[in-house]
Amino acid sequence: MFLKQLHYLREIERYRSFSKAAKACNVSQPALSRAVRQLEEELGVTIIDRKKKVFGITGDGARVLKWAHDILRGVTELRNEVSVAKKESAGIIKIGVIPTAVHIVPAVIEAVEKRCGDCGSEVFVLPNLSIIEKLISRELDIGVMYYDQCPQAKAFEVRTLYAEQHQLGECREIAPRAPV
Repeated sequence: MFLKQLHYLREIERYRSFSKAAKACNVSQPALSRAVRQLEEELGVTIIDRKKKVFGITGDGARVLKWAHDILRGVTELRNEVSVAKKESAGIIKIGVIPTAVHIVPAVIEAVEKRCGDCGSEVFVLPNLSIIEKLISRELDIGVMYYDQCPQAKAFEVRTLYAEQHQLGECREIAPRAPV
């Protein structure tokens, strides 16, 4: 089994097409198809149902894909860990942020770079629930959101960035002045 086969499989799932996945992987469609067949033979399961006209992943294929995602994510984390240890670029940090906190992103990126070294970043403006879901699936590295609105957030390492203080301003009508 090769990492490249798992990468191909992930792209096939993403594009739901062998030809589009092959193009994304910069390989020919027959080479990509052959690599997936070899993986299926090695594992002794059918991953992609090729008998249907509609693209389909078998039950065994879904389990293999889950492992493929986990393995590829682990490889990415390993590479990032090694580059951090070498004080090299740590890759791309993916940050999810609620719309009202976009202003804090530069400070977050600066803190990450101070701790981990030079890195790129991708910022996604999302609602709280989407940020939580993407943190759980590890599609995001950092989430900036309202903590009190997400009970699931307790599963993560949480740091308070700032506390908001709201004030109510009242407009009082100014009485007209008497003519002089």
